Amino acid sequence: MPVYESKDYENVIKRIREGKPVIIHGDGTSLWTVTHNSDFARAFVGLLGNVHAIGEAVQITSDESVTWNQLYQIIADALGVKLNAIHVSSEFLDACSD
Repeated sequence: MPVYESKDYENVIKRIREGKPVIIHGDGTSLWTVTHNSDFARAFVGLLGNVHAIGEAVQITSDESVTWNQLYQIIADALGVKLNAIHVSSEFLDACSD
């Protein structure tokens, strides 16, 4: 997965606000978690140097899973506009990158 910059999200939000098509990879039903960087950092720093964490698997992201379709719809709903989603296969998007 590529690393996104904040301007990428700003462009998506702008497109949603303007009613323009936005690409959602695949069918948009894969599950993801959304965790704010400060929440992740707080949990990660708490694990650093913690001898009880060595060799342990920990979960430090949100426990709520949502689909990409849901994420984009949440944004559109917050903006009070209709989502104009275009689903494009992940394989095609990968082939077009780099």
